[in-house]
Amino acid sequence: MVDRPPVLRTLTALTLALCLVVPTGVAATTGPAATGAPVTYDADASAEGDVQFARTVEEMKGHLEMSLRAKRAGETETAAMHAHHPVEEYWDVVGPQIREANATLADRVHTELEAADDHARNDSTSEYAAYLNDTLFPLLDRATAGVVTADVENATFNAKVSAALLERATQEYAEGVNANGTVTNDEEYADARGFAIRANALYETHVRATFSEHAAEELDELFEHLDARLNESAPPEDVEQVVSSIHAEFAEYTGYEADSDASETQVEHTVDEINEHLEEAVEAYDAGNTSKAKSIVRQTYLSYFESLEGGLIEKRPDLVEELEKDFNEDLPGLMDENASTSEVRAEVTQMNEKLETVENVLSTESGTTITLEDESTTTTAATTAATERETTQTRSPGFGVAVGLVALLGAALVALRRK
Repeated sequence: MVDRPPVLRTLTALTLALCLVVPTGVAATTGPAATGAPVTYDADASAEGDVQFARTVEEMKGHLEMSLRAKRAGETETAAMHAHHPVEEYWDVVGPQIREANATLADRVHTELEAADDHARNDSTSEYAAYLNDTLFPLLDRATAGVVTADVENATFNAKVSAALLERATQEYAEGVNANGTVTNDEEYADARGFAIRANALYETHVRATFSEHAAEELDELFEHLDARLNESAPPEDVEQVVSSIHAEFAEYTGYEADSDASETQVEHTVDEINEHLEEAVEAYDAGNTSKAKSIVRQTYLSYFESLEGGLIEKRPDLVEELEKDFNEDLPGLMDENASTSEVRAEVTQMNEKLETVENVLSTESGTTITLEDESTTTTAATTAATERETTQTRSPGFGVAVGLVALLGAALVALRRK
């Protein structure tokens, strides 16, 4: 063992102690990150969890709805397969939450779900329908009411659950139907239809009665349109467009905040679709088919323009009001009056101009770009600079201490050599 002078031993001990206590260099920079961000309570987390749980239970019902449809079609094994999905695919997700709220109810629900495929195989169609509607569905409703903190009868809550179900329906549909409208996976296609059935059921049971007659009629038409699109296995893009319109209607009439930020490409595509369909309406009218022309206008309004309203109404409510009048009164009114094709086309042309404004309003970039001579920056630059300053400031104290330690050691070594 090397015998160090007392002074050197003292300096060495002091240096080691300071290195352990004082962060330096990279450690100073990464130290705060290593401790993790402060834990905060998200006030919306519970509400979001309620929607997700209720949606999951409704998905289980969606599988059972399709099981009953298969049973009615004489497809017993398909009915049994769909009936088994809820306990096979979902119980591990919802079961623990139901059990925590009510263990007795959890046991009952699990028992009935386990028996569902046997009922699908062995019951008559009417008996199986009664089993689902009178036994299993009420049990699942009790489970939802016992777990979620929200009012399960509330219209806004049910609109959110319905909207969430429709999102799942579009996902399943895209997996089961290709871009040409050909069914490539029967199970995924059936799941999408089942989820849409439950979304419509929630709307009819808990939401519709709270709407005005006008709003209810619009939603009724949209759900009918969605059902038709699903049954004819339309391209997924068409289904997504109708679902987007339903979202917008729910947000407008129930007051919940929907995601209204569409990308520039989405907005451009939707406006292009509207213009193309309006041209089809003019052509149908010119060919003497007024009924078809009016139907095209109505479906274009519901399936396309409504999906833009959520983002537009906050920025240009005047445009929303004007175009709603164009779609629902002025253009069909001209057709009812047997106006000339040129008059109808003139109305469509001014609608095209307004739609161009809509596209410009909704496609505006959220970031502000500032150009100075040859340098271009955005508002995010300030955030980046602030972060860099914070990092530099965090590193500086540790770096200063490190330099001091090195100087101290150097001086000590020089002193020792002189002795």
